[in-house]
Amino acid sequence: MEKQPLPHAEHPQVLIVGAGPVGLTLAILLKQYGVPLRIIEKNAGPSTSTKAMAIHSRTLEVFRELGIADRAVAQGFAIKAFSIQANQRRIINYNFSLLEAAWPMLLSLPQPDAEKLMLQRLEALGVNVEWNTTLNDIRQGGRRRQRAASAGGW
Repeated sequence: MEKQPLPHAEHPQVLIVGAGPVGLTLAILLKQYGVPLRIIEKNAGPSTSTKAMAIHSRTLEVFRELGIADRAVAQGFAIKAFSIQANQRRIINYNFSLLEAAWPMLLSLPQPDAEKLMLQRLEALGVNVEWNTTLNDIRQGGRRRQRAASAGGW
């Protein structure tokens, strides 16, 4: 779904520091609204470690806004229900299929896979992450901010 540009005449350029899930989400949303941006990341490339293994149905609704929900669901594994047991006794039982949601499930999709989908979407929108770029300093002066970074021109 393509968004309408923001109504003001002059767009500031936005600098996003960090290309993890939050930075990538922000970059995609801003770009869909026509906001000029740059996104920098201190690491050499996307993370390969998993900090999260599952995506909740509300996050899938956000993914729909990003344009990646269907691909995420196709790549992941749907968990409709699960139980936790201890000493042969059920302690917790979750039934996600009872949720009143577009995706009534918990989606098992490792974070690096989700980030890859986000990166592909961002690149399709014409934005590339500037890897190996560190923000070193920000100074405020009047209405403008001055910034200094290594390896990426900021």
